[in-house]
Amino acid sequence: MKNWFHKYLPITFDAKLFLILVLGFIVATVVGTMSYALGYYLIGETQGHEVIINYRGAFCYDELPHSLLFSASGILTPIIIGSIGLIVLFLRRKTFIGEKLLFGQWILIFIAMFLLRQSDNFAYAVLRYFVTGKFRCQNADTYIAELLNLPIQSIQLTMVAIGLIVLSFIVFRFIPKNQRFTFLLAGIVGGIGGYYLWFYELGKKILP
Repeated sequence: MKNWFHKYLPITFDAKLFLILVLGFIVATVVGTMSYALGYYLIGETQGHEVIINYRGAFCYDELPHSLLFSASGILTPIIIGSIGLIVLFLRRKTFIGEKLLFGQWILIFIAMFLLRQSDNFAYAVLRYFVTGKFRCQNADTYIAELLNLPIQSIQLTMVAIGLIVLSFIVFRFIPKNQRFTFLLAGIVGGIGGYYLWFYELGKKILP
């Protein structure tokens, strides 16, 4: 195990890069959250419903039919964004050389990581369970599974697995070894920090 870490995930820490990436993950958490709302908003409006967006998501003044299209619209938005980012990342894979990534390369990585949005939601639910003792992960994934008569957590766990595969691919293929540990640590700190700042501090003031 020690040799594995030394070869693939050496414990090297870059304080400046850490602060930049933490900020990036905070912004990505907020943007990722609102990308859900954008999907619901677009579908709701096209179906003739009055939809409002606040810091928690998109909501309708009137009753919105519980349809597969509407339930899928939220999760499809980050999936589409992330897929585009991953494709561009793969096409430009030969440019990822050297011991440090350029600003534009980090942007591509953050865009591709929109595919981890469902994994993030599941991780927050698990973290909330350890803090509050309550596991609540009822979301668009479970609604879609119900509509398709699938096991309730099947879509969610599938997306979590895909997210972990994408994360491993990005980390071990595109991020230089000496920056991997800093990246992962910043992801944990920035992800949790972004969630807390948006849902408990800034979000309700910016988009009440």
